[in-house]
Amino acid sequence: MFAHANELPVPHFQLFQAASRVSLNPTSPTMALDEAVARYPTNGHPLWPALARYLARRDTTADRALLENLIQHPEKAGDPELTLGLKYYARGDLVFDDGSEKTLDALCDELGLPRLPYIEDMPPELEVDWDDPD
Repeated sequence: MFAHANELPVPHFQLFQAASRVSLNPTSPTMALDEAVARYPTNGHPLWPALARYLARRDTTADRALLENLIQHPEKAGDPELTLGLKYYARGDLVFDDGSEKTLDALCDELGLPRLPYIEDMPPELEVDWDDPD
């Protein structure tokens, strides 16, 4: 979706359009991603450029640390909607029928299982020959 959109006025979409293009074609130049990151508002949330670089497989140690910290502590995001997304989608918190909640860390601890990583390396992009009819 983002990789084929034309002019997108929202800086988030520009970031993810460029990140998607780099992710889908890892040998492509990263200039568009670098430019989108540079144009991202300085008062914008730092999660978005870090996540865009992560999705493009171009994240830095600082990006990874920021993402892991926000996933581990979503309340530090400073935005209620972003906190919910980090808590339930990224961290994977569970909500039970009785309304109680549990983190995956707590569930793993209860079951004696190793905790899961908060973030992993992006897997390599699938090599697909789009011109091959088979």
